[in-house]
Amino acid sequence: MFSKETERWIEQQFEDFVRKFPELGREVSSRISVYGASGTDEEETISGDEVRYLLRYLYANMPLSDAVDYPFEIFLEYAEHGAMLLRDGIWDWKKETSERKGESCKNAEVLFLECVVFHRVNTEGITPCRRLFYEQLKDRIIGKSLKDAILEVNYWCAEEVAYQCSDDRTLSAEAVYRSGTGRCGEESVFAVNALRSVGIPARQVYAHRWAHCDDNHAWVEVWCEGKWHYLGACEPEEILDKGWFTGAASRAMMINSRIYGNQTKKGKTAVESCDMTTAYPELGRYACTVEFTVQVEDAEGKKIRRAEVSCELLNYAELVPVIRGITDERGIFKMESGKGSLMISARAGNLEGSCVLDLRSERKCRIIVEEKDSFYMDDEWVSFDMNAPAEDPDLFQTGLPEKEEEATGKGNMVSQGEKRKAQALERYGHKMENIGTPPGNMAEIRRFLEETDGDIYWKEALVEDLLEKDLKDCTAEVLQDHFTDAMRWKSEFPDQIFRKYILAPRIEREQPGAYRKAIRAFFSEAEKEAFRKAPGEIRKWISDHIQEKTGQEYLELTTTPEGMLRYGYGTERSKEILFVAICRTLGIPAELDPVDGAAYVLGEPSLRSVPVWFRSENGEKWSYGQNWTVSRRISHGWKTMNLKKNLEKDGRVFLQEGEYRVITTNRLPGGDQFASVMRFRITKGEEKTIYLKLRSADVDDLFMNIRLPDFTLDGESGEVVPVQKEIDSYGEQVFVWLDAGKEPTEHILNEIRESADEFAKLGKSLKFVFGNRSGVGDPTFRKTVGALPEAEIYYDADNRNQEILARRMYKDPGAMPFLLVVDKNRTGVYAESGYNVGTGEMLLRIMSALTAE
Repeated sequence: MFSKETERWIEQQFEDFVRKFPELGREVSSRISVYGASGTDEEETISGDEVRYLLRYLYANMPLSDAVDYPFEIFLEYAEHGAMLLRDGIWDWKKETSERKGESCKNAEVLFLECVVFHRVNTEGITPCRRLFYEQLKDRIIGKSLKDAILEVNYWCAEEVAYQCSDDRTLSAEAVYRSGTGRCGEESVFAVNALRSVGIPARQVYAHRWAHCDDNHAWVEVWCEGKWHYLGACEPEEILDKGWFTGAASRAMMINSRIYGNQTKKGKTAVESCDMTTAYPELGRYACTVEFTVQVEDAEGKKIRRAEVSCELLNYAELVPVIRGITDERGIFKMESGKGSLMISARAGNLEGSCVLDLRSERKCRIIVEEKDSFYMDDEWVSFDMNAPAEDPDLFQTGLPEKEEEATGKGNMVSQGEKRKAQALERYGHKMENIGTPPGNMAEIRRFLEETDGDIYWKEALVEDLLEKDLKDCTAEVLQDHFTDAMRWKSEFPDQIFRKYILAPRIEREQPGAYRKAIRAFFSEAEKEAFRKAPGEIRKWISDHIQEKTGQEYLELTTTPEGMLRYGYGTERSKEILFVAICRTLGIPAELDPVDGAAYVLGEPSLRSVPVWFRSENGEKWSYGQNWTVSRRISHGWKTMNLKKNLEKDGRVFLQEGEYRVITTNRLPGGDQFASVMRFRITKGEEKTIYLKLRSADVDDLFMNIRLPDFTLDGESGEVVPVQKEIDSYGEQVFVWLDAGKEPTEHILNEIRESADEFAKLGKSLKFVFGNRSGVGDPTFRKTVGALPEAEIYYDADNRNQEILARRMYKDPGAMPFLLVVDKNRTGVYAESGYNVGTGEMLLRIMSALTAE
């Protein structure tokens, strides 16, 4: 059992929980106190005291939304499994505890609680999955060392789950397992739960946004031999501390882990904190870091204590906080980060200020907070640069993996996801294929469609309107709750309005749940009738009855409508969802505004009434969310508008009156960005036109400096050709990996042929590469290569080198064609994945500048 100190600590935490939430606390206390009284077989194999302590720990440290949304039985299963692992887990936490003293002893016990027992990893749905995973894994790790067991668990994860890009909602670990697919955040949630299920301390770490490209990534850290090690979730290697993202992580500005509850880590400064969850920096294990200082003052030079400081990256053309903190008594905030640029913003009441801090050369900045942030200018563009850290060359291995390693490592990553999908489609036929139902949840969707009452046309309509991810974890009961309740309003609305604003279960990216029956039962008939006559009364009721307990929440989560009604707690975002849920239940067409996310009732006057045109002045190609965004001033900062699918063809969109900023950015191949920002205000009754400005880059700005591994290609006669020898013989090289017959490849070949005279001057320095020999017969390729007498043809079996080189150059390895320019020093200086108009001309410009040096 735990030390007396840890037991007292848990008891104190739980007492605080009961004091803060009396009704909820009494219910939970009652359930915990009677545990063990029934004498079940399960309880006979584990200590009732241990389970009770673990339950108290879980409830005291979980986000409030977990406590109100999920049944006690789920957390009981986590506690019972944790109690079993106290005795039978593979990690000998007792031995590690006995080797420590005092605070260190408690730390080993807390590590077990945080990273073995605790149910939540990040924002995933919660289901009881640990026993399920344990049964799959226990025999595979028998007799293995802790390190080998970790590697074996990750092999199992790779066998069960394959990567699939999807939306931001995070599935439960069980749903990821049953569907066989997940994005990186879901793969890591799955892997962490699998590792914890056998008693291995594990946590998710992530770069919320990369500095060098528009993306993010999450992976796993495990506690082994007294320290943390990393691994790619569902991406097994033969050793720990190795992954495709190692180079990318060395260019990060922040990487963090997350713990829950109000505990703090001695000697570590949080990058984000509230009472219920804290993010801690882990960047020092991956990248070179520097400490920086922010001094916040007012216009008279007075030091501002407890000013809110936000350190932001420019990613997807929006400024995203990666570090948040509060200034001390001297008006100072200190933190470590990578050696790149951060936009530093400070707020104190109605005062604010911003500046760009380039940590490549600077270590401190002074921000003057005023009533209007002087960094921005009204109706004028302000230019600023955001620089990404350089890759740490000491972290990079010099060669590509040998085929033997690939056979034992990557070769073991056999995903069952596609097999499951194929089997399910064969079993259930084309109806399910058209709907796109993932195989792991096929039975639930089929049960709703075929085994419950109701008009099949509208049941299929409901399923077709779900997001793809909803099909992976929605149960028949959830779908039936929405369907049955909504159909009572079918005759009152046109089909299109009924389907979108009444029937639809999905409101935002909340976890799916059944709540309509609960809403209908909660309110009296008089209240429901009053709400239907005046939907504004719903807003007033929510404001009066639902409390925001921000400090007790993880704000990335939402509370279910049923949970909010039962206990009276919910975040601002959750309350917007609740408004729409009540409206739809009562036959009032409603949704969240697709542009600004505000809840509204169909037919009410829109708050977005001011027309704004966003236009290009010089014919640049604009892509919202890639090289420009618009944000609206809100009470606690800026909120990015969702204009990606809501701009009219002429660039017009209707916005609420208020203050906005528009950001544009030109991201260079090396990751740095040339950005501009303009602040503007719109008022009701006016019209406004904004001419977007994109800063241009010189050819020299496009050069990268990425150390490449030695690699070989196969010649036309089957000979192995070391690429370094080609560089030594002919100098700079252009490699063009092609996917014959595909449209992007056709486009680049046509561009090269149109400039054949210029490309011919490259001689043997121009090399076309195919993944197999069938591609060389492609008609477009034959026409192109016929105009380039000295261009050479090589083969890269299954594009193995291409995938690794694309990742090294921070490009999408799955997008073809892949173009790579290598200089005389065997350094990657330019790369591009996929096709953009003008790519051929850019290659010529790059080579011209390179050979002129």
